[in-house]
This record gives sequence, structure tokens and C-alpha cells, in this order.
Amino acid sequence: MTRIQSTCILLYLFLFSQTVCSQADTEAFRIENELSGVVLDHTITRTGHEFADHLTRFRQSLYPGADYNLVVRERPSARWGSLLWITSNRKIVFKTFIHPGRANIKKTARQAISSVDETLRKTRLRQLFSDTFDLERDEF
Repeated sequence: MTRIQSTCILLYLFLFSQTVCSQADTEAFRIENELSGVVLDHTITRTGHEFADHLTRFRQSLYPGADYNLVVRERPSARWGSLLWITSNRKIVFKTFIHPGRANIKKTARQAISSVDETLRKTRLRQLFSDTFDLERDEF
């Protein structure tokens, strides 16, 4: 085999391996993002469940195309009420405190989903314009 032939074969193998790797990466990305737009309710009290329910309904009506996953968590207190926080990709994106009277759960949930959507849109925009050469996407 001549030097040119061996170079052509190596080049062909290199390009073929890049195509296979990019297809595998695309498949992994598709599987990872197959389930999106979910709100998980990890609350304990009735107040927390009502908040998560209103949050889910407002999200479906105000932001139907939202593809980010959210987890609503709660730390209840008999004296002070409930501390509620919302996480996305293991990062807290919203935190609030609801007093025992449960006066404005619906209003608070509407404000929460607006704030969460704005925060996550800004985060995605910042990720698009940032240099992540030496970082993984979840480390940013």
C-alpha cells in the first residue's frame, strides 16, 4: 500500500468514527431529555400540596412549551408555616415562606412560576453565551 492510500484509509476511518460518535451523543441526549416538563411534588403538608398543584396548573396554562423539570420541596413548621423551595437540575431557583393562614397560596404560586421561568430562561441564555470548554454542562 502506498502512503497516499494509507492516509486516505486513516482519514476515512477517522471521519466514520466521528459520525458514529456524534450519532451516539445525539441518541444519549434524546434519551436524557425524553421526559421533560415535569413538576414533582415532594411536599408534606396540605399547604405544600396546594402550592404544588397551583404551580403545576399555572405552568401548564401560562408556559405550555416549558421543557424544564421542577421539584417542589417543603420544610414545615407548626409555629411559622412552611418553607417551600423549587429546584431545577439540583439548583434552587425559587424559595418562599407561606404562613399557616394559607391566605395567598394561589397568588404565591403564580408569582413563583413567573420567577422560575424567568430565572431558567436567563440561565439558559447565559449558558449559550458562556465558554464551557473545560466544564461539563451540569457544572456550570
